[in-house]
Amino acid sequence: MAAVQTTLLHLSLIKGVGPAVCTQLVRTFGSEGLSGLYHMSLSNLQRIGGLSAGAAQTVINGLADSSLLEKELVRIDKNQVSWCTFIDDSYPPDLKEIHLPPVILYYKGSFETKNALAVVGSRAADEYAQKVIDILIPELVAYRMPIVSGGAIGADTMAHRAALHAGGKTIAILGSGLAHLYPYANKKLFAQIIDAGGAVVSPFSVDTLPHPGNFPARNRVIAGISRGCLVVQAAQESGARITALFALEQGREVCAVPGSIFNPLSAGCHDLIKQGATVVQSAADILQALNLSADKKAEPLQLPTLEQQSLSLPSKASDNLPLEQADLPLARKIIALCKKPQSIDALLDQLDQDMPSMQAALFDLQLCGALEQNAAGLWYTVRP
Repeated sequence: MAAVQTTLLHLSLIKGVGPAVCTQLVRTFGSEGLSGLYHMSLSNLQRIGGLSAGAAQTVINGLADSSLLEKELVRIDKNQVSWCTFIDDSYPPDLKEIHLPPVILYYKGSFETKNALAVVGSRAADEYAQKVIDILIPELVAYRMPIVSGGAIGADTMAHRAALHAGGKTIAILGSGLAHLYPYANKKLFAQIIDAGGAVVSPFSVDTLPHPGNFPARNRVIAGISRGCLVVQAAQESGARITALFALEQGREVCAVPGSIFNPLSAGCHDLIKQGATVVQSAADILQALNLSADKKAEPLQLPTLEQQSLSLPSKASDNLPLEQADLPLARKIIALCKKPQSIDALLDQLDQDMPSMQAALFDLQLCGALEQNAAGLWYTVRP
């Protein structure tokens, strides 16, 4: 890497130096002059660089600590991670356009982001979301649209898998460093994404642990790297809705799939539609919203009516499927654990199961009337 890239990498590792300071320094000194920061005095950095005394001192102290850069370069090499800076040609062009983009993107694999579509939804996404994704994603992949999502359990996993199954490219943006792939249950999925020609990407330094405070920044990258954002299922207050709001803020097209008015996971989508998001009933709706020409008309998505959705839900215990149909050791363990409401992530952490098996078990238990989901998407036991 050239000196300018390593200087930017070093700056990005300094606590208290973010994209705003880095952008200011690039604008002032240009790419050729950045390496001169290592020898610049505090007064000159303030006077010429336009930084406050505190910011200038932070930069000088951080650049004086060569171990910051050296340790990160070792971690990059050890974990076989690639990286690029926001001044590089390889940096996603749409992401460059947002206000204060991440200074560094770390990635494994390779990614093409032209006409990329963010597909996001709830971690508690249900069979309705799965059906929608399974119908829409193959059609979008046929138009060579890379599918971008957050690698999380639920709708994100559904979107990544659907893209892979359709022979497409998909990109997972994580809320952790690439030495700590999260969620851990999706490590195999991340390897499949890379093997299929996609990428696993992070705006965080290699050794960053997953933390709730990381995910808004990750969601901002999901929106910024994409031409548009499709929301499949989202509660009123959810990360998926936040991603869509970032997309609106960044001038991206937002599309939303309507759902049942009785399902709290539809509330976020319906709110976005009220704000002007495109209502999606087919892949053609998305292509039209993104001003992409289609050489064939997409078949409309067969969304169930409200009457069909209400009829499909058990109205009382006698309408439920018999519990014996799901009477397996896994089912009994889930029922026991869910006496206290559990997220699907928590269940995966406690049970040695893969995501498809867990989703199938939860679905069966829901149909049996043994489990239900609350407004927060947590599973809880209704009857033993």
